[in-house]
Amino acid sequence: MNKRLMLLMIVFFIIPIVHSSMIKSLNVYVSPSERRSSIIYNITFYENQSTMSIVTYYKVYDVKAFSGGRQLNCEHSDNAVGSSIICKDVNVRSATIMFYSNELIVPRNGIYLLKFGMPVTDLINVTRVKVELPRGYVISSRVNDSYYPEDGQIGSSGRTIYVSWSVQRPKIGEYMRFYVYYEPASKTNFIYAIVAVFLLVVLFIPIYVSRSKSKMILTALSSDEKCIMEIILKNKNIYQRDIVRETGFSKAKVSRILKTFEERGLIKRERKGRKSKIKLVNFWVRR
Repeated sequence: MNKRLMLLMIVFFIIPIVHSSMIKSLNVYVSPSERRSSIIYNITFYENQSTMSIVTYYKVYDVKAFSGGRQLNCEHSDNAVGSSIICKDVNVRSATIMFYSNELIVPRNGIYLLKFGMPVTDLINVTRVKVELPRGYVISSRVNDSYYPEDGQIGSSGRTIYVSWSVQRPKIGEYMRFYVYYEPASKTNFIYAIVAVFLLVVLFIPIYVSRSKSKMILTALSSDEKCIMEIILKNKNIYQRDIVRETGFSKAKVSRILKTFEERGLIKRERKGRKSKIKLVNFWVRR
């Protein structure tokens, strides 16, 4: 509690004397690892600013600031609580301020907790915060509320997973809090993913080959043969007399074509009394 009060004193008494502005957009990118976090502020103002400042409740180091490819003159100091970054005589409308901190990550039994917060010291139209997890890490499933605020949007860049928030017009004096629980992707999940891909390939290839071969066979047939084969393909088992009825061909013609199919190894005719039942021999002929 004492630390928080001290932080508020810094925010409301020291910083406003140095700098007061209207920020059009504030985009904050936080990239944690197992030990340290990289934080990037992209700030856009409505008009040029001669001075910029950032207050944090955590210690920072290796501060760098740029605008339009030009490095800005910025200094940072450690306070009783956190750090202050002040850039003077900059005369810019937009800037990027980047730094590191070792105080945002808390390991807990194989799970990592990223705690990030920002005191609102200026009028801001919109604030966007994005926390991108390290490669090979996922949002923890062992924690009920794995991120906060609850309206965060989970997404993926293809290689990494992130959570993002958008806050419209936060109030001056408000302390915006964000946190994410994350953990290494388990080997079990990796194995499941490999098995799933394998099964997909195993199931998909026969279907693909089946359809491809079916098309190849049909294109190699004459129009009358194709007509009869399409009827056979639509029915697992069909009698010869049904083919005669559906095609309108003579019995002799249907019998001759079916004999050709049988010689090619495509079908098998089974006699049942006075009827002939037609069956596909090769399963890959079916569509």
